[in-house]
Amino acid sequence: DIGAYEYGNLSGYSTITFPPIEFYLYSDQADNSVNLFFTNVQADKDVYVYDITGKLLLKKEREASSKISFDKSTLVPGIYIAQAKIGDSLISKKFVVQ
Repeated sequence: DIGAYEYGNLSGYSTITFPPIEFYLYSDQADNSVNLFFTNVQADKDVYVYDITGKLLLKKEREASSKISFDKSTLVPGIYIAQAKIGDSLISKKFVVQ
């Protein structure tokens, strides 16, 4: 599988299988940022960061880039949730600020 679209025929119906939507989350100590890197996504993305209580702290909407960064210097040490919305898909990942 090379991540391309797959076309098949099942009982006279055509099916299309899309590659999975994923993002990787990593911290860059040099510039005090948290980066989200998206794979298999060409569409605009909305990215939200919540604290552990569910309070929305940061948001970036309609981002087209495969790498989205935000400054973590405004975040106190703790556990956070990064959430990405792409079309109807919603993906969440936890991260820790120390």
